[in-house]
This record gives sequence, C-alpha cells and structure tokens, in this order.
Amino acid sequence: MSLPIGTALKDGFAKTASRAGAILIAAYLVVNGVYLVSVMSTIRAYAAQNGAPMTGATGLALDLPLSVAGALLALSGVLLLYLPIVTIRTFVADERQSVRSEHLTGGVLFALLNLVVGGIVYGIAVFIGLVLLVVPGVFLMVALAFMQVFIVVEGDNFVAAMRKSWRLTEGDRFALFALGAVIVGLSFALWIVLTIGSFVVAFAGISQAVLSVAQLVITIPVSLYTLAVLASAFNLLRGDAGDLDGGESTTTPDTPSTPA
Repeated sequence: MSLPIGTALKDGFAKTASRAGAILIAAYLVVNGVYLVSVMSTIRAYAAQNGAPMTGATGLALDLPLSVAGALLALSGVLLLYLPIVTIRTFVADERQSVRSEHLTGGVLFALLNLVVGGIVYGIAVFIGLVLLVVPGVFLMVALAFMQVFIVVEGDNFVAAMRKSWRLTEGDRFALFALGAVIVGLSFALWIVLTIGSFVVAFAGISQAVLSVAQLVITIPVSLYTLAVLASAFNLLRGDAGDLDGGESTTTPDTPSTPA
C-alpha cells in the first residue's frame, strides 16, 4: 500500500497539537531560549574580557562571566541534541497525554553518538549526491529519511539504521518525496513570513530581541510538526513492511531498545 500522505499530515498535526506535543513545545521553547541567551551572553562576555567590538544581536544577553556563559551554552547545546530523541520516541509511540519516563532515558548516549556520526555521514552523502546533478542527493534524502528514527526508537547504530531506512522506503519513495515537498513548502512559507518580519522590525526600530523570541515561538511548533509527520509516516510504513531484518522482530515502537 502506498503511503497515505494526507493521513501522515493529519496525524502529525494531531500529535503536535496534543497535550504531549504542548509539553514538548514548552521544553523546546525553554531550552532554545536558554541557548539563545547563552549565545548572546557568551558574545558579550568575550567582548568585555578581550576588549573586542560587539558583534551580532546581544539584546537578550545577561551579564555573566565567560566561563558561566560558555558552560550554559554547552549544556543547552547538548539538550538541543537530546530533545529530538525524546520527541521522536514520544511521537512514534503515539503518546498524546504525556511524555513517558522511559522515553527520557535508555540508550541516550548511544543514540546521541550515532545521531552525530550518522548525521555527518548522511550530510556528506547527500551533499555529494546534490553535486551530482541533484537527483542522487534528493534520492538519498528520501531513502535515508528514517535513519534517526531507527537510531532513537530501536537503538540501532547508524549503519543498521541507514540499511533499515533504505528497505522501509522501498516502493514509497515518490510518496515520501511528495510528503517532504509539502513540509518544505510550509517551511519556505514560514521563512518568507520571518523575512518580512525582520524588515518590519528593522524599519519600526523594534528591538531585535523581540524578533528572536518571535522566531522561536513560530518555528518550534513547525519543527515539531515535521518530526511528528516523520513519526506518522514511519508508523504507517512500518505497519505495512513488517520485520526489516528477515527475522522475528522483538522491538515495539513503545519501548526503545537499550544497547548493551
């Protein structure tokens, strides 16, 4: 059965608009807010300590020592990598009311390592593909779309996750491409709105900090919606594909496996 695009989009919206989705959005807002403040605070502290000219917008900066601002930046950066793990696990498990404790732990370090390394390998492969007449790069983006889902939900390493994603997307890559095109179109429309907003803010003399906060409030729900649609598509295709390893599967979407 071909991937039902409309079902994936609707289910993704329902996941994002649920109570669990609202909890995740709030967490993203807090962590991204801390990250934004820590970036600006680090810039200000570095400039003050080294007598360098101020660069970029620092309207949300706090008067913190450079070591404290840097530590806060590092911590919030790690949390920004951690939150998608919790989000994907929650959305794949189709949790609507809360974020279960088992989705917060279990193979987190393993998943983070494989997401980083796998993301680098994936990015290089797609870049080379895009250079080669674009089409190979787009094909790889679609074929390996579920790599991160297999890593964080099933505890696979990035090589196994790529292999499983390749198999899962067989026969549905055109539908996945169309689904991705819808998401890209939504993101492009959002980019236009934010670009216009930037010009309005600059023209009206409003603080750049206001725009930065507004960007977070607008972009974070859209980003989570993208992950929710990805999780919905994964569940829909997973239900049709059965086991991808040729043996009896022992992993369910509700319980992420924990690598030894």
